Amino acid sequence: MSTSTLPRLLAVTLITSGLVACEGGEMPSGKTQPPASDGGASGGWSDSGGGAGYADQGGWLPPSADGEVAQPASDGAVTSSCPEVGGDWAGTVEGQITGSFNMTVGGTLTMTLSPQGAPGDYIVSGGEMSVAAQGLEAFPFKYAVNGSVKCGVLTATNTVDIFGVKSTGSVTCTFTAQGCQGTWDGQTTDGSSKGSGTFQLQRKP
Repeated sequence: MSTSTLPRLLAVTLITSGLVACEGGEMPSGKTQPPASDGGASGGWSDSGGGAGYADQGGWLPPSADGEVAQPASDGAVTSSCPEVGGDWAGTVEGQITGSFNMTVGGTLTMTLSPQGAPGDYIVSGGEMSVAAQGLEAFPFKYAVNGSVKCGVLTATNTVDIFGVKSTGSVTCTFTAQGCQGTWDGQTTDGSSKGSGTFQLQRKP
């Protein structure tokens, strides 16, 4: 080695040592930079020889085996904001019938509501509206009530055959926690009489 090369080699060595000292320690050895999943530089070092790595400091985490992000567990439960009205209901009916006969009527309304289809949907079974003219309560006319409840709203029909003359009408109300108050109407198919009134239902104990 010539005498002119020695000072140059010595200068390079001093400069390299000075750079390492300015960085605050030794150059990394035995460490690898983690792969960047986004195609950019991730930064930080991963120590393959044990000890605290970059992941322990809140940085890059290795991807899962399937590469998917974990989702919160769900029990698949379906909830409904509609009132729960399943069970047996009973109440009273009052109203007026006009036409061939004009009379005040009263009686009872009963039905069972059974869950059907989506949450909040019920089917009416065993529905009956029994009404009689005032003073003739021993001779009631019994109407069959059929229909359904959709999210608390009762929509049903009432039908009866009186001495061969058919009468049909509607029964409607909206259920609340206290029960259901609504209206009914009906008319004979020959147009000779019609009726209307109100009713209220409460859950049977």
